[in-house]
Amino acid sequence: MSSEQPKVYLEVIKQINHIINEDQLASGDKLPSERELSDRLDVGRSSVREP
Repeated sequence: MSSEQPKVYLEVIKQINHIINEDQLASGDKLPSERELSDRLDVGRSSVREP
C-alpha cells in the first residue's frame, strides 16, 4: 500500500535543516533540545526522535 502523504519525520528533517541554516549553527554546535524542536515545529516529540 503506497501512501500519498509524506511521513511527518521526513518533513521534520527538512525543517531541522532549515533551523540549522536559520540559527546559523556551525559544525559541532548543539541542536535545540527535543522539546524546543517539537515546540518550534509543532509536532510531537516522538516525531523529532523517529529518524
